Amino acid sequence: MNWKTILNPFERYSEKELALTGILTLLLSVVLFWWLQQTNDGIYHIGPDPNLSFRQAIAEAITYTLLVSILLFIPGRIANPKTRVIDILNATLIHRIPLTLGIPLIRIPFIKNAFENIRQAYTNNTLHIPSASDLLIMLTVATLMLALFIYALILLVNGFKTAAHIKKPVYYFLFAAALIVSEIIYRSFLYPCLSTSLLFGQSIAGSWQGNLDISAGRTIPLVIHIEQSGDSLKAVMDSPAQGVKEIPVDRTAFDSNLLRFELHALKIQYAGALQGDSIAGTFTQAGYALPLVLRKNKNGNKPFYHRPQEPQPPFSYHTEAVGFKNTTQGNRLAGTLTTPTAGQDFPVVVMITGSGAQNRDEELFGHKPFLVIADYFANHGIGSLRLDDRGVGGSEKGKADPTSADFATDIHSAVEYLVQRGFKNTGLLGHSEGGVIAPIVATKNPNVKFMILMAGLGVTGAELNVQQIRLLNKVMGATDATAEKRAAETQVVVNAILKYRQPELGTELEKIYSRIFLPDSMQQNAREKNDFIRQQLSRASAPWFVFLTRYNPNDYLTCIKIPVLALNGSLDVQVAAKENLAGIKAGLEKAGNKNFEVKELPGLNHLFQEAGTGAPSEYAQIEQTMAPAVLELMTRWILKNAGTKH
Repeated sequence: MNWKTILNPFERYSEKELALTGILTLLLSVVLFWWLQQTNDGIYHIGPDPNLSFRQAIAEAITYTLLVSILLFIPGRIANPKTRVIDILNATLIHRIPLTLGIPLIRIPFIKNAFENIRQAYTNNTLHIPSASDLLIMLTVATLMLALFIYALILLVNGFKTAAHIKKPVYYFLFAAALIVSEIIYRSFLYPCLSTSLLFGQSIAGSWQGNLDISAGRTIPLVIHIEQSGDSLKAVMDSPAQGVKEIPVDRTAFDSNLLRFELHALKIQYAGALQGDSIAGTFTQAGYALPLVLRKNKNGNKPFYHRPQEPQPPFSYHTEAVGFKNTTQGNRLAGTLTTPTAGQDFPVVVMITGSGAQNRDEELFGHKPFLVIADYFANHGIGSLRLDDRGVGGSEKGKADPTSADFATDIHSAVEYLVQRGFKNTGLLGHSEGGVIAPIVATKNPNVKFMILMAGLGVTGAELNVQQIRLLNKVMGATDATAEKRAAETQVVVNAILKYRQPELGTELEKIYSRIFLPDSMQQNAREKNDFIRQQLSRASAPWFVFLTRYNPNDYLTCIKIPVLALNGSLDVQVAAKENLAGIKAGLEKAGNKNFEVKELPGLNHLFQEAGTGAPSEYAQIEQTMAPAVLELMTRWILKNAGTKH
């Protein structure tokens, strides 16, 4: 083999030999790029990519090969109408041989170390001068890479010349223009789109979970759910330890393997690099940074949690997807009607969810309490209707800023729907806020024959707010003094809500939050101060919160004479058992109700799980969805008090 053949193999070897060699070279380059984690972010530019997938390496190689071939074929055809595609493609493939041979150089240990030493010398603010040996290695490698690059260009020029039989110099200008255009198109358009689409193909969309190590032995689990919406991403975050879910994420971006998201109101930022099925990065809140590794849930968006009580088909009862309109406000509601296969005139219970928009199963952190209850009831001869809340699942959103009174019209319509279907023995089961809604409906709808309150209110909403703050602070480790201080601050807000109406209420609340709640760190920062106050006002002055704060259960309990079962867990820190059960009892006694039971259940939390402390942080950690004793108790009570025919 002579120099002429080395510089222009296209005149000696057949098209089949060239094609086979070129394809093998392409495959070798894919393997090397993937193994060495290098990416072609330009046709003639290579950069590190620690998360490069084999699929992306293949896509890059095919894309730049086809792009260069197509753009060179155009001037080739202009120069010679007989120019063939195979000859241009062979030229493109063969000219990658020297470039491929140069790739492994960067991973040779002494070369890698020399480059790293030089990089550190010039990126650190020191007077450190690179050693002569490191500089010599860098110069040698740079010279060799330049020589290989020039050789690659010579091969491409000669391949183009041979394929198109170029004789006029003007066509070399077209050749150069085609290469420049191909570089611009690839780097500016194709590579970013290719990278983004493949990264989405790696399923950045989905559920990711990690644990923040905030102190020795104490972690806070976080879950972020990412969805792709067109060309952008949207996300929500769950904090199971704090009992909150679906916190809106203000900004979510994923570019060049880097995930970033921000929650402005909470001063949260996260930046992490995708590494297979995990994202390693830093979680920052109010300037405090912690490492956080998020791991992909391999089951898609299904819960991370093991929930052994969740019913699994086949079922021994009937289930029916139903829909109907709220006869008062017009919004459409969707739900599931579950009925036993045997029996006659069996009771049917309308289930009412707690606060926050929830689906028909009252799903929270993988727990589906209403599904568990419906399954148990149906297997014991009791029907049920559970509904998606407004704006969730199949239910329409309805009017803006709804309150518990508006939700009560949904439940009233549900009862009427069941009556129209021929169910005459209808009752209500309300959990938490559902225990506010149920008495409202029961006082107005004579078709309600019995009622179960699970952690329902027996004190005013104002008292409940203060109780909650006190108990939540204590169970989270605050001192008694701190808990009382927080309760007293909440009492100030509550008093304002009870005293003022809009627009005076908004003005008064703004003064309160500026005077009492604003952190010292925000006092001098007008933007942070305004954001904080706006966030607090949006909650405290919201119609839903105002209605609940002004709610007095005695307005309804003192009118109820149907059978009532009121249950509370002794460890409930959201709706305190003793005070609320006592209030419910007093209200029903005042009504002259002769058929009611109130029970405080030892060791159970707000979700009626067997718990350790009752803290919301336990909700997700406990595998049990609902204590079996609660299911049995409610079932026995319904069958006894709802007039079932056996």
